[in-house]
Amino acid sequence: MAGLIKRPGATSWVAIIKDAADSRKQCRKSTFIPITQAGKKEAQTRKEAQAVADGYEAVYRGRILYTAQADIFRRQAGTSADEQRALNKRIDVLRELGSAGGTARKMPTVREFLTTFTPKGKAQNVSNAQRAYARFLEHLGRDADMRLDRLTREHIQAFVDSEGPRVRHTTIGQYRTHISTALNAAINAELLARNPAHGVTIAPDAEEPIRREAFTPAEIAKIYHSVPQEWKDIVLFCVSTSGQRIGDCVQARWKSIDTAASVIRLQTEKTHGDFQ
Repeated sequence: MAGLIKRPGATSWVAIIKDAADSRKQCRKSTFIPITQAGKKEAQTRKEAQAVADGYEAVYRGRILYTAQADIFRRQAGTSADEQRALNKRIDVLRELGSAGGTARKMPTVREFLTTFTPKGKAQNVSNAQRAYARFLEHLGRDADMRLDRLTREHIQAFVDSEGPRVRHTTIGQYRTHISTALNAAINAELLARNPAHGVTIAPDAEEPIRREAFTPAEIAKIYHSVPQEWKDIVLFCVSTSGQRIGDCVQARWKSIDTAASVIRLQTEKTHGDFQ
């Protein structure tokens, strides 16, 4: 949060923005909010000035474009001549802060952030998180190269909705969690003011079971020739069951195979459901 002071002889609150790299360096800019206003207590004018100061800081730190913050100020401004003059002065300050450099950092794109962010935890969690990022970036397409602070809840909602026909809602929930965790890190790094993954909803699974197509002969050959000799038999069994998990396949018994009906029946370890 930016600081506020009353300069000697000044009639308006002044914002103090500290340098992110060196707290001894400060940037001081008028908020153009009068300290004393008819019908308002000083605590109220201070609160209004704090909102302006925080907007200055967001632009200075690179968390938001100055044009976006200017739009916020416009929506909040009154229509009187004095309020419009103060608004124009604040927009000039925003433009200066946004182009001055200083501590203003380059806002990464969504792709740059997610491909360089390293999730914490065990190797499996890291792998799952990176898979979620890859799926999300693939869904975004060209939008993956937009600034991170342009990412909205609607982008993430559209992604989880598009994954519904492909994977189960529990998997989509994991995708959302991994993306949200990365965006929380962006907040801690002062790149975002809020997490756009908050409020994203996931539809329950449809009653129709998810059906996956069998591997093609070319895919089977590629898998078969890429595994060690001792794995080849179990791999053939896995691809014969459309890619069933190896753990489920090794638990199979002869009674699982119904030769008369040409069906293999298994109980999956993950969902404890029947598979055939």
